[in-house]
Amino acid sequence: MKKIIAIVLSVVVVAGIGVGLYFYFSDRDMPKPVDGEKTVTVNVIANGQTETFTSKTQEVYLRGLLEQMELIEGVESDYGLYVQKVNGIAADESLEQWWKFSLNGEMLQTGVETALFSDGDVVDIELIQGYDSF
Repeated sequence: MKKIIAIVLSVVVVAGIGVGLYFYFSDRDMPKPVDGEKTVTVNVIANGQTETFTSKTQEVYLRGLLEQMELIEGVESDYGLYVQKVNGIAADESLEQWWKFSLNGEMLQTGVETALFSDGDVVDIELIQGYDSF
């Protein structure tokens, strides 16, 4: 009986260590919110034109920044805000248009809800035509 208890206890300890290491190392790669004032440049690219905006903000997430700048409009979905308009320009779904968000040249892999940014970052919001255009 003592042997079985020792084996079960060993398995639990090893599993606990494995889970702890997993969360320790996976959390280290996750971006952390940056507090304090940040200056961010936002480029809106649509219809062959680029309009550039610069803002100082205390916001942490991209949605907060873009709403503070009054640049985005959309509808709430199960996944967060579905951006339909940027700087007053609506994406036309009948033409398969959509808004592509990039941060420092890299396309966002999250929605604007959870996208973090830092001081000096550049956000590009580009109107794209064609759903197979990435």
